[in-house]
Amino acid sequence: MYLNDHPLARMAEDTKRKIDEAVREMNYQPSVTARSLKKGKSKTLGLVIGNIATVYSGFYSEMLLDEADKRGYQLLISVTRFNKKKEQKCLQNLINRQADGILYTLAFDPEQPLPDYLRNYPVLLTTEHPECNMFLRDYCQCFRDAFAMLVKKGIRNVLFVFVGDLMPVEAAKKCGAECGVAVDFIRFGSAPQILAVAQDRKACLFFLSSIVARKFQIYCYSNEIRNIPPLINSYSLPFDYFEAPNVLGAMFEPFKEKVPRLIERLIEM
Repeated sequence: MYLNDHPLARMAEDTKRKIDEAVREMNYQPSVTARSLKKGKSKTLGLVIGNIATVYSGFYSEMLLDEADKRGYQLLISVTRFNKKKEQKCLQNLINRQADGILYTLAFDPEQPLPDYLRNYPVLLTTEHPECNMFLRDYCQCFRDAFAMLVKKGIRNVLFVFVGDLMPVEAAKKCGAECGVAVDFIRFGSAPQILAVAQDRKACLFFLSSIVARKFQIYCYSNEIRNIPPLINSYSLPFDYFEAPNVLGAMFEPFKEKVPRLIERLIEM
C-alpha cells in the first residue's frame, strides 16, 4: 500500500525509510501492467494512422501525444503505410495490449460489417461507419459558403480531390444540391490526371489536402499551363496557406480545437 501511495497506508517513519532504501538499492520499478489489471485500465490509447512522414500527420501525432500525456495516458502509434493487411495487424496489436481506446484515422467500408475482433471494442473513427463511434468534422457550413461564392462566380461544377480515405461525400452532395452545384469526387493519382478531368468538366477543384494542392500548382507552373482551373484549398497549419490567381478561397481547420476533444472522447469511451 505504501509503494502505491495508498491514502490508508500507515506505518512508522523508520519502516518507510527502510523501504525507500531497499527500493533504491534494488532499482525497483512498479509494474504498470499489474496496476492496470487491478484498476481495469491500461492508461494507454492507440492511434492507427497511414503515415507520419508528412508535416500534417507529424504535427497531428505530436499534438495527440501531448494531449494524452497531459491526461496521464500513453499514446501508442501504429503506422499502416496504407496497407490493409498491416491495418488489421496494427489494430489487433493494440487490442492485445489492452489499449483503453483506439483512434482510427483511416476508413472501414461503410457498406461492410465491422471485423469481429473490433466489435464491442472502444474504437473512434474520424470517417463514417454505422457501427462505430465517430468523431466527424462538420463541413456543411463551410461547403455552403464555398458553393454560394462559386455560384456568384458562375461556377456550378465542383470536383473534390482527396487522398487516403478522407471523403465527406454525403455532406458535400447535400450542400451541393441545396446550392445548385454538381459535386463529384476523384482520388488524386497525378497532377496531369486532375488537370485533364477538371478541364474536361470545366470544374472548380476543391482540394482536401494542401500538400496535393501545392503539387498541382507547381505542376501547372512548371509546365506553363495557361488556363489553370480555379480551386479551393484546405489547410490546418498556417504555413500551408498559399495564394495564387486561380485560388478562390481556403477551408481552415485548426488543430488546437480538434485534438484535445479527440483525446477526451477516447478516454470517455
